[in-house]
Amino acid sequence: MNENFIFSLNLSYSDYVILSTNLNRQGSTFLVDTQADISIVKFSAISEIFNLQYNLNRKNIIKIKGITNDTIQSLGSIEVKIFTGKYIVGCTLHVVPDEFNIPSDGILGKNFIKKYKCIINYDNLTLSLNIHDKIISIPIQDGPDRNNIILPARCESIRRFELNIEEDSLIPNQEIAPGIFIPNTIVSKESPFIQVMNTNTSIQKIPKNTSLKAEPLKNFSIYHAHETYNNIGRTNKLINVISQNVNEENKLELLNLIKQFSEVFQLEDDKMTVNNFYQQKLRITDNTPVYIKNYRTPYSQKQEINNQTGKLLKNDLIEPSTSNYNSPVILIPKKGVSKKWRMCIDYRLVNKKLIADKYPLPRIEDILDNLGRAKFFSVLDLYSGFHQIPLHEDSRDITSFSTENGSFRWKVLPFGLNVSPNSFSRMMALAFAGVSPLKCFLYIDDIIVIGCSEKHHLKNLKAVFETCRKYNLKLNTNK
Repeated sequence: MNENFIFSLNLSYSDYVILSTNLNRQGSTFLVDTQADISIVKFSAISEIFNLQYNLNRKNIIKIKGITNDTIQSLGSIEVKIFTGKYIVGCTLHVVPDEFNIPSDGILGKNFIKKYKCIINYDNLTLSLNIHDKIISIPIQDGPDRNNIILPARCESIRRFELNIEEDSLIPNQEIAPGIFIPNTIVSKESPFIQVMNTNTSIQKIPKNTSLKAEPLKNFSIYHAHETYNNIGRTNKLINVISQNVNEENKLELLNLIKQFSEVFQLEDDKMTVNNFYQQKLRITDNTPVYIKNYRTPYSQKQEINNQTGKLLKNDLIEPSTSNYNSPVILIPKKGVSKKWRMCIDYRLVNKKLIADKYPLPRIEDILDNLGRAKFFSVLDLYSGFHQIPLHEDSRDITSFSTENGSFRWKVLPFGLNVSPNSFSRMMALAFAGVSPLKCFLYIDDIIVIGCSEKHHLKNLKAVFETCRKYNLKLNTNK
């Protein structure tokens, strides 16, 4: 008996198609899943005609594990004919009990996608199959429920929404339902397709007319990223800094790779940015504000506090506040660096009101146990990691602090809150779900990239850089 995995822990892309088969000439609904190792069909989809036309191969019984890690046993497999106009194509489907929780009659997995070189085209909403060098297009459907969007568990999908917009608009990253996120997306009235990430371990349903925040593009200034990241001066500066922290062995290949992904590295002169898919909302036990008078600060430290506050304002990490909350500012000397200070906020009383954001932190012992198979390592960390998570508008007042120049609140997740490490670990786990632990290990803001050979190590580094680029995560250049 073999063991296959329909869903890996990777977030997959999925869309619905209705196929006419010899199981059902009227059409069966299949989910096209780019991360499913095999293709399956529910028993109920074939039961009415099963005894008449099909021989179930009961020798081909396998174990199938879904995203929840629950394992079921298939009932066998069948060979199915799919009718695509002039052509008939074959596919092996593993039959599963109806209690296997999928929102369709079946799933078309990698075996089907690779065999027919399938391509999902969102310009004309089709799934293209290559049959004897002929391209056959099958329409993509909204799914079995016409009024709702069905999101498979732990899945990243592109779905059509019913948006009330009249012009090109920006849909900002937001959590539209518990565990369901959308990243920054530019949409038009004619093409209202939005990427949706369901991080839950169960199928979720949301209305197509879900109200989404949107703002016309004309309200924004155009920012050309290549003017900052692809200029020769910045790239040379980046290479000069990083070359001091890499071994001579395989140095040339590594630096060439870094040049390709120069925008994922943060230099001191770069403006801070935040990730594009995840934000943090703080939950408190009651609505009574926490107000603590500022501690007495020596005159010699006031200018340092003003300087650091000015940098935070310049980088758009904080903003003026009119909140009734206030937590005092303190300066702590940086370890090993004379006359260097770290500005911190004393959130001890605020932390007592915060509802814990429970998420398991990785165990360093488990990471060390799994490093034995690797021969090459690179250690990366995110630049001011917590500050790369935007703070929900409704939560910002809770983080307020004041200086002699006024009161301010954080626009990003600050250091000092007891929920920050757990929230950051969740964000990292979501972003690197398709990469860790096969290519790297995560420990809060550290990314340990592994490899069995130099070539394998560079390939894994590229996968990590691609993930950082996709989610707008910035790496520390000096480490």
